[in-house]
Amino acid sequence: SHALSFIEELKPLAKRRGLSLSQYAIAWILSQLGVDCCIIGARRPEQLPELLEAHSKIIEKDECEEIKGLYQ
Repeated sequence: SHALSFIEELKPLAKRRGLSLSQYAIAWILSQLGVDCCIIGARRPEQLPELLEAHSKIIEKDECEEIKGLYQ
């Protein structure tokens, strides 16, 4: 499916930034204009530190455009 291939294309971008795919997704959400916070969920308590670390990561406009280009 298109969504699954999009996710596969995101993995190298996340790796390039030293982030897990989950962290990258959270960082992308928080980088969107008008977004001040996002609600994260974890199945296990030990997942929280990794997810919370993403709040300090910012994806710049050019990288957001790169992501948008992959999706189209």
